[in-house]
Formats: sequence, structure tokens, C-alpha cells
Amino acid sequence: MTEYTYRVRQLQFWRARFFASTYVLGASYEGDKVSVYNKAPVLGSLTMTSYLLE
Repeated sequence: MTEYTYRVRQLQFWRARFFASTYVLGASYEGDKVSVYNKAPVLGSLTMTSYLLE
């Protein structure tokens, strides 16, 4: 894999994550409280941190 291909794939990966997070922010209201759960790693490496907008 060339350096260029690697950089393009990195950009695509992070851009997809960024836009996914903006959907959640757009669905929230100004007065919402945010709770964080599942912050601890499972089996030492897997994390599925979740956010609850109440």
C-alpha cells in the first residue's frame, strides 16, 4: 500500500466517525443531561463507550 493510499483511507475512516458524532449532537436539546456508561475496557481492550442524552 502506498503512503497516499494509506492517508486517504485514514481520512475516510476519521471523517466517517466525525460525521456520525455530529448526528448525535444535532439530535440533542440544549437542556439535555449527558450520562456516560460502559467506559471500562472489556477483556482489556474492547471499549464501547456510550452516551445517554436525557
